[in-house]
Amino acid sequence: MIMIIVLSVVGLTVLAVWVSWFKLFSKAGQAGWKALVPFFNLFVFTKIVEKPVWWIAIYLIVPVGYILSALQVSKLFGKNIVFSLGLIFLPFVFFPLLAFGKAQITMAEN
Repeated sequence: MIMIIVLSVVGLTVLAVWVSWFKLFSKAGQAGWKALVPFFNLFVFTKIVEKPVWWIAIYLIVPVGYILSALQVSKLFGKNIVFSLGLIFLPFVFFPLLAFGKAQITMAEN
């Protein structure tokens, strides 16, 4: 019974983040379905955050990539370090806040 509860919570958490990425990709001007394709979503994500393609290798190192992507997403939406920490430790709360809230991407001027 406990295993079913744990798997349900993990599944719902992953689903919330997945749906949020779909919406965030849309906000970034990309087709939302691109967020749902494993590895291809990392390629598109590097384009969104304006990083070189070789950063995909960094994202595949789970803790490092996860933290860097949270920092990049937070920066992309003009959020502060506290919000970045929220993306790192409570992604099932903070990614939906970005995806379904009023936050818009603030592209850096080159």
